[in-house]
Parts: sequence; C-alpha cells; structure tokens
Amino acid sequence: MADEDGALLPAPPTPMLDLMRKHLREEHGYKVLRLARDLYLGGERKKGQHLSWNPTTESFRCDLCPGQVFSTGSISPERIRTAQIYDPVLRSHLPGLADQADRDERTRHHLDGSANREELRRLQGADAKRRRAKGTRPTVDQRRELMQAWLIGQVKTNGGNLERALEKAERLQQEDPEAWAHICDRPLAKGTLRDYWQDIPPEEREAAFSEGKNRAEKSTH
Repeated sequence: MADEDGALLPAPPTPMLDLMRKHLREEHGYKVLRLARDLYLGGERKKGQHLSWNPTTESFRCDLCPGQVFSTGSISPERIRTAQIYDPVLRSHLPGLADQADRDERTRHHLDGSANREELRRLQGADAKRRRAKGTRPTVDQRRELMQAWLIGQVKTNGGNLERALEKAERLQQEDPEAWAHICDRPLAKGTLRDYWQDIPPEEREAAFSEGKNRAEKSTH
C-alpha cells in the first residue's frame, strides 16, 4: 500500500510487526518475518509479499487468509461510528439491528475480523467443519508433518520432481479448493511448502527422489 502521492509507506511499528510475525509463524509455518520478502508497502508487488499494512485502520491483511482483516488498534467509539457511516460492507449487515448496542457489537466483530473468520469457517469444506466440531484443528507442527508426507508421496509419484508437486499444490488451491481442503485445512504459499520440504531429513528427501526416478524409468520400459 502506498500513500496518495505514490510514496512507499514506512514500516509498521514494532507491536504490529510482532503480530504479523506471530501470524505467519502460527498460521503459515514461517520461521521468520522478512520485511522485503513478506510485507507489501508500495511499488511493484513481489509474488511472496502476502501481507499488506493499513496504517489508517491499524490493521493488516494476509492474502493467504482471504476475506480476513487483522486489527491491531483499539476499536474506539469514533472508529465504530465512522465504520457504520462509511463502510458499505458493514452497512449491509446492520439492517434489522435496531438496538444501538447490538449494532456496535456487530461493528466490533466486523472491525476485528472475527465476523469474516466466522463466515470463512462456514464456507469451508466438510472435512474442515468436522475437524472444528471435534476440536481437532491441526497445529502448525501437525500441518507441517501432514504436508511433508503429502509432498513425499507426490515426489515419488511424479518422477522425483519436487516442482511438479509444488505446482500441483498451487493448482489445487486455485482451481479445486474443495479437493485441497481434503489435504490441508488452509491455503499454503509455494514458499511455505518448499520450506516444509527443506525441513524433511535429507535422507528421506533423497529416498523420495530416488524412488520417484526409479518409478519413472520403469514406466518408460
């Protein structure tokens, strides 16, 4: 995001960066937050810059979490009133709420992103819903282990080619999100998947490469 003159925005304050760092680590498995790599502040956007900072609302967006806004500023009465007047998305959800306290509460849920998160959960696939109902949402470590096993299987069946596995993951997320929901509970960037692969012990990676190449050779004879 840039200001009205097209200038680059300054980096967010330290508390905001800490929240961004925590989000990337807990939700997407990133080990560190790198400003140039992960945060868009104006100019030409790089492919891996998934975070966008909005200093006006003291919030950030993550394009790996579509529809969500993560707020870091306090939700003051002034901010609530401004949103109720000028925010068209919020206004579409306020009809029928005659009591001002109810309208303010709905506004808070809108501003802190919880309303969007609830809507996203409602729209997710049956597997994700079943996991939520049972309280068995995967942790970051569990998600990493599941995806590492999936990547190993894909490398074995795709001729020992990691790039094909990563491309398949991207394609499924874009073209068949329902099928991806059966594999993973959330979208994952290609860079994150590559990091997961690099975290697999070298001997296991080499074994997957070798088996994939052997299978490919046998299939050509």
